[in-house]
Amino acid sequence: MKNKTIKTFLFDFDGTLVDSMPTFVAVMLRILDEHGIKYGDDIVKIITPLGYHGTAEYYRTLGIETPTEQLIETMNRYAVDEYTFNIGAKDTVIDTLREMKAQGYSLNVLTASPHLALDPCLKRLGVWELFDNVWSCDDFHTTKANPEIYKMASERMGCDISDVVFVDDNINAVKTAKTAGMVSYGIFDESSADYVEEFKNTADGYVYKFSELLECGIDPKKKKWRKKLGEIFGELAIELVLAVLLPAIGLFILNLLGIEASFAESDLDFLGFIGFLVFAAVCAVTFAIIHMIMKNRKGKSKDCFDNDDNGKED
Repeated sequence: MKNKTIKTFLFDFDGTLVDSMPTFVAVMLRILDEHGIKYGDDIVKIITPLGYHGTAEYYRTLGIETPTEQLIETMNRYAVDEYTFNIGAKDTVIDTLREMKAQGYSLNVLTASPHLALDPCLKRLGVWELFDNVWSCDDFHTTKANPEIYKMASERMGCDISDVVFVDDNINAVKTAKTAGMVSYGIFDESSADYVEEFKNTADGYVYKFSELLECGIDPKKKKWRKKLGEIFGELAIELVLAVLLPAIGLFILNLLGIEASFAESDLDFLGFIGFLVFAAVCAVTFAIIHMIMKNRKGKSKDCFDNDDNGKED
């Protein structure tokens, strides 16, 4: 069933469904600052897939001596009010989720955030009932940095891992899901803006708005074939145009060179030889230019595809 339409989506939460990354980052960095721990520019990239428990354990490797459970309790205390009362959905998310559900797609969530923050937020936004499964990493006792979590999620959803589209704004999570075998999309968030090119070079697809998922990635295999056919027909159209233009250009160049004798008065072999050389040169230069333009365009835009536990806990 290699060519069947993919009907299952697995979404990240923070930075993908909701505009919570500034809050998440502020909470996590506040704890490091309070303990006087220095950190690098890539700290957000590192901790985002880890979840609260994984982040707490990572913080202890940085030198924080506070017990893991106490760190998690502090994270929850700092964050829960924001998730419960303030954090909103990202642009186009709610309408797109409703449209996807109406079209029969299975919608699921896998996030590093705990249910304590996750569930109230989704319920307040009115999208809780749209999801078949809402999972925190805590439900799997591991993190999104572990490829096994994506395999376990696929098993719980009852589908092959290659038939799931995973969407996340964190480059590490996208890489890991892709390694595990999922079709993986990056999605834009301000917190990961520095990694857009890395997303495009790594993920199966990349979108800037959530609503673009209705166009990109719903059926990636068919989309690949449509794109390939489009490229073939485009190249054929170019060749047909060149078949008409190049001889005309060749004759024009011959005229510029002063070869204006009629075929009846000229040496046909000599004239044909010169015409062939001119034609070949023009073809070579033209195709070289077209090839460079096409290669440059492909390099710059890879924004769409070119690759009984329901988890809901109150």
